[in-house]
Amino acid sequence: MNLKQYKTLRVIIAAVLGVIISQAIIFNNYLLVIFSVASAMLISLIARRQVKEIIADERDYQIAGKAARYAMSIFSIAAVFAMFFFLFQKETNPVYEAISFTLAYSVCGLLLFNSGIFYYFDKYEKQD
Repeated sequence: MNLKQYKTLRVIIAAVLGVIISQAIIFNNYLLVIFSVASAMLISLIARRQVKEIIADERDYQIAGKAARYAMSIFSIAAVFAMFFFLFQKETNPVYEAISFTLAYSVCGLLLFNSGIFYYFDKYEKQD
């Protein structure tokens, strides 16, 4: 399989997965959603191993790391502003307080998760 065929297969998998998930949610069949996502991941993994060309190089990984860092920073800052907005509006609707705490804990969880992954890569993935 070449790279173009692999990319086409990924688009087809995404389209079919979207149709299956939307129908499964309409019919409240959440087990089908889990099975469909797992099957799509397995098919994609098998197809990726069949590709003979280079899919990504070091530059792609460097750009992906930089994009992830910016995305995490932007999400964290936006979520903190939204958290304060909802916290200040809690008198209007008490649900806003729960939303603000959920945002706060999600940002804290994201930062802890990032720190854990960074620690793992720093300690165990040393490059020579």
